Amino acid sequence: MDTIRIISIGEPTQDTIDGETYTLIKGITEVSVSFWIGYKIKNKRRVEGNFVYPENKNEEESAILEFKELCIAKFEKMGVPEVKVSSEKGELSKGVKHPIALEWLESKSELRELSREEREEESLIISRKALHNSNEANKLARRAIAWAAISALIATIAIYLSNSN
Repeated sequence: MDTIRIISIGEPTQDTIDGETYTLIKGITEVSVSFWIGYKIKNKRRVEGNFVYPENKNEEESAILEFKELCIAKFEKMGVPEVKVSSEKGELSKGVKHPIALEWLESKSELRELSREEREEESLIISRKALHNSNEANKLARRAIAWAAISALIATIAIYLSNSN
């Protein structure tokens, strides 16, 4: 769904959002989803005051969701570096796709942060296991030294007794 039917109860007005111009007449006007998203931001009071509203709220929500999903699919193809540059000074630096791009970039950043935290946690677990294994090896080495000392003592005593006879 590329368009949304909106109802205006006021006098006809003309508005331009992201290069798209529509005249909202008294009654129903069909507008693009991107225009409607921008219009809602730009004319928040008119929308909140129900001077302009979608004909069908459910259709509006699914159209906006579909629009965002298409944007996200495009961002995925572009990749983080290109979206970041474009949202700073390119096509995505203004207009209705700008907040969607920023939200997408933030989600990618959170995923990287989560991934980094998971790697750090895994590294900590490995370090703890290595420390535990090291302590166990030290215990075994001390036991081996003790047994070697006992063996040397027994051998010394055996040599002494065999020489004294």
